[in-house]
Amino acid sequence: MTPHDVRALFYALFSLNIIGGHFLIPVLVITFLFSKAKCDATLINFGIILMLTSVINCLLSVIQ
Repeated sequence: MTPHDVRALFYALFSLNIIGGHFLIPVLVITFLFSKAKCDATLINFGIILMLTSVINCLLSVIQ
């Protein structure tokens, strides 16, 4: 792989990380919190952990 290919893969992964972890997972967690149906707390905690992991991953990848 050339460095250009690695950089393109990094940008693709970074974009998916931001879209999923910063926008889609919070929408899903908010939907679970405000829905009238009973939802397991483990699922909400898992979503929050995914959000935190996404933010930390983005911060660490900017440092490099």
